[in-house]
Amino acid sequence: MKQLVQGERKFIHCDRVRYLSVPQYEGLGIKEFIEEALRYPQTRQYLPDEEDFRRLPRQWIINLAYTLVDKPFADWAHERIQARNQKLIDEQDLAIDIDPDILRCFQASTNISSKWPICKQAAHGF
Repeated sequence: MKQLVQGERKFIHCDRVRYLSVPQYEGLGIKEFIEEALRYPQTRQYLPDEEDFRRLPRQWIINLAYTLVDKPFADWAHERIQARNQKLIDEQDLAIDIDPDILRCFQASTNISSKWPICKQAAHGF
């Protein structure tokens, strides 16, 4: 608190805080978020002393870094999520092989599917 009063530390008003949702994945813990946040000089004045890092809530760190750094921080988190997902796809053989022509048709489709209209039609004898 002393550092805040003396102007050595800064704070962000609640109405300026931006929220970034990040899943709880390995490699996306408090330690990694603090390391990434510290790469940006503008975050140092908002973080407490290093001995207090262990007391910080994970979401507080994420929100602070995202509010101050914006897109580069969000991109970093997104890249970590994508890398984790790709690793799972590769390790567990979760990829789906699909014919390129069928994939193009699927991606170009604007139709939606639902069980309700089919059941409704069948029930009424259409």
